[in-house]
Amino acid sequence: MLTIGHHELTGKSVKLPKPVAVVRKKRAAGAGEGGGTSAAQKKQRRVAEEEAGASDEGETEVEYEVVGVAHSKLLFKQRPTTIVTKAAPPS
Repeated sequence: MLTIGHHELTGKSVKLPKPVAVVRKKRAAGAGEGGGTSAAQKKQRRVAEEEAGASDEGETEVEYEVVGVAHSKLLFKQRPTTIVTKAAPPS
């Protein structure tokens, strides 16, 4: 049984036939645009990439970082039920 906030879920843990990798997508160092760059800096970078021949968006380098490996999953039998509690009497 799993309780999240005012909801209760009933189910079980099931082992996966094959482990599943949990990955996080991130841009390679130097290939991504920084969060604090101005519009002029972004335009300069785009012009430099076009001159270098990397004008297509598909040519930017992307890395995937493995965050974890899942060996099991939670399988619930039905939709969550709401937990209702009585309100305290006014004082």
